[in-house]
Amino acid sequence: YPAAVRALYRLCGRTPVLPRWALGNWWCRYWPYTQQEYLNLMDNFADDGIPISVAVIDMDWHYVQIDRDFGLREKGLDDESHGGTDGWTGYTWNEELFPDHAALLQELHARGMHVSLNLHPALGVRWYEKPYRAMAERMGLDPSEKQVVPFQIANPRFVNAYLELLHHPLEDEGVDFWWIDWQQGKTSALAGLDPLWALNHYHYLDSVQRRGEGLILSRYAGVGSHRYPVGFSGDTHMDWEFLDYMPYFTATAANVGYGWWSHDIGGHHRGLRDEELYLRWLQFGVFSPINRLHCCPSVTASKEPWTFTAPVRAMAEKWLRLRRRLVPYLYSASWKNTLEGVPPVRPMYYEWPEEAAAYEADHQYLFGELLVAPITEKSQERGIAAKRVWLPPGRWTDIFTGGTYTGGRWVTVWRDSGSMPVFARAGCILPLEAAQDNACSAPETLDVFVYTGDGSYDLIEENGARTRFCVHSAHGSLRLRICGARKLTYHIYFKNVEDGACSLTVAGRPAQPVLRRNRCLQASFTLEASENAELLVTWREKDDAEAVRERMLQCFLRQELDNQYKEAQWENAKNIVDRAAWLEWIEALALDDVEKGLLKEQLELLGER
Repeated sequence: YPAAVRALYRLCGRTPVLPRWALGNWWCRYWPYTQQEYLNLMDNFADDGIPISVAVIDMDWHYVQIDRDFGLREKGLDDESHGGTDGWTGYTWNEELFPDHAALLQELHARGMHVSLNLHPALGVRWYEKPYRAMAERMGLDPSEKQVVPFQIANPRFVNAYLELLHHPLEDEGVDFWWIDWQQGKTSALAGLDPLWALNHYHYLDSVQRRGEGLILSRYAGVGSHRYPVGFSGDTHMDWEFLDYMPYFTATAANVGYGWWSHDIGGHHRGLRDEELYLRWLQFGVFSPINRLHCCPSVTASKEPWTFTAPVRAMAEKWLRLRRRLVPYLYSASWKNTLEGVPPVRPMYYEWPEEAAAYEADHQYLFGELLVAPITEKSQERGIAAKRVWLPPGRWTDIFTGGTYTGGRWVTVWRDSGSMPVFARAGCILPLEAAQDNACSAPETLDVFVYTGDGSYDLIEENGARTRFCVHSAHGSLRLRICGARKLTYHIYFKNVEDGACSLTVAGRPAQPVLRRNRCLQASFTLEASENAELLVTWREKDDAEAVRERMLQCFLRQELDNQYKEAQWENAKNIVDRAAWLEWIEALALDDVEKGLLKEQLELLGER
């Protein structure tokens, strides 16, 4: 399967590298913000410590109520020849809402954000638009007659004027890229040319030519569309059914080489207000290619975290900050997509094609090197949801809970809304950024999570510069090598090592890292450009029975039971080593099925034996 996708790329062209800033959080809402309201909104995000990298301004940046604002019927200019009264298409900032749009764009840039405007070009250019006279003259029309300049995507003269006169002036003021929303139909004056194809093609190439890096947000136009990221999948619903479809849809799109989807995270319209649903949408958004929160113009359906209860608000902030931390990982995945033809999100059968379960596990996927299984069904009791996950052969660690599982089978895991099933295989290396700025600039400090096993990872940055990580583990020891590309401060987290010894050599000379032992062994140090480092870690390995006992105790502590009852029950359990005996003990507890499920999950390290 991966070879088939690489063949497609060889035939049709590669997926370009996305700008780093496109991989953070996007805020997008269909809403008639005023200029001050929009800045207040961004102040609120900043006050809550939520990084926003891309600010998308929907329809209402331009005039929409055009009959009201320009008196079309009163002037007798409302007929088809003058463009009618539909307000979807527009190229003139609404000065009632945005009295100084250039200052707005400048302020958003000063905060480290990039800006996109919504675009529906199908209705052409009408007489009240500021660039109308120039467009009419370029297309050979008499501006005094106020006839509409029709949208003619198959006409080279129109396309050149469309970009030069309508879009470039707005870009010069600070618009970074365009959201090319769909409205044009599928036919044009050139037989076989879908207008969406041409719009995506021309806008993307124009973006590259003018900025040196290309980006659009637009709908999928067919096989080959991977050349023009990013994809907008349309108006999602605020319901569990739609969320449940998204992982399957996103992963299988890799089969046509299409990797960089931007969904309406949280749902655009319809559905219901459900706080757990909101958080599960956010979780999926964090572990999807582009995380763009979006919402319809309903006053009762907003998605700002502060519109939810305090616990949900805190969880939402956590997930949005995590997305910002993932930018180095995602940017490396973008380079890998370009250089090696590996889509960022892939079905399980890409790596395990001979395993029947890999085809059945169609609601989980590979996210770079991680295995992600979003929770897409409402929880049972106490806000805890069950998820059946297929773990491929090997050893897997949940990056949130730290639980380790033997693979090659299906397991059922239980997660509240503060967590979700995301697994790192043995030997996985996960780089996260410490900074939380909007701009998503290259990191100065990197948190690197190392999972015991054999593996390697390339952190790829601007111009393809690579920092190489290699890890090898055996019998209570681990060796990590880092070949740095530039100066970086590293905080290394050895996630499967609670305590132990760690030595460091830099450029072959002994060095002294700063060590911590908070939940796992940690080492901090700085490497200069082109320096190499090697860390040697040793520890006492626990047997599986000991590890399970410790996990079981931590889970049992959280159960809401009489303390004396709990103490007595644990006294009976603390020496159990056998899986069957553990199951018997769990079944005898005065707990419901959810709590028993949580305890049974702790046995997965023991496998089926």
